[in-house]
Amino acid sequence: MRRLIFLLFIPLLISCEQTSVEYIWLKPDAKEGKDALIQSFPEELQQSTSSVFMAEAKWDDQNEHQLISRSLLEFDLKSLPRNAKVLHAELRLFNGLRSDLLSNVNKLDLNECLLQRITESWDESSVTWVNQPQTTSENEIRIGPSTSDREDLSIDITELLIDLQRIENFGLMLKLVEESGTKRMAFASSDAFHSEFHSELLIEYEVKRALLAN
Repeated sequence: MRRLIFLLFIPLLISCEQTSVEYIWLKPDAKEGKDALIQSFPEELQQSTSSVFMAEAKWDDQNEHQLISRSLLEFDLKSLPRNAKVLHAELRLFNGLRSDLLSNVNKLDLNECLLQRITESWDESSVTWVNQPQTTSENEIRIGPSTSDREDLSIDITELLIDLQRIENFGLMLKLVEESGTKRMAFASSDAFHSEFHSELLIEYEVKRALLAN
């Protein structure tokens, strides 16, 4: 009889849960943010810490060598519960750049970009073109060409975020689809002076929480 009572009691415990939809909004500043710009430039011209988050291809001053820029971004996802079921994730990138030298370039060559999941750890202060981490094309997102010189974007990255949560979070990389010619897609990074232009991540998720008995 004792065993029968115990088996009947288990379903009661399991049913004492409540499912709720919750939200996280991340918009890190220069101190909390982790992003970097890597470039195939000569070493003395490279800059990992930059106010710009961009993908670019251009020729050097002598018009002899193709130079390429890519950007890395990693949000701290510790505030996302381990048992959370991600319903929607939206990455928002803002241009807000004052210099015409850093506006979007999308004239002769289309500046379509890829957003890919990074599969290796990297350090914001020491990552370079030479030691850049690997990425995967799994669930990559293709970003269409710019429609204006200065453009903000809202990108659905739900599948990528689920991968970051399920596998491991090393962040994302932005790069051009075709890294040739002269083109650029540019946004502000977490190191930009004006905080309203820092990139942000909005996460909608579902979580089950145990209900405490009175």
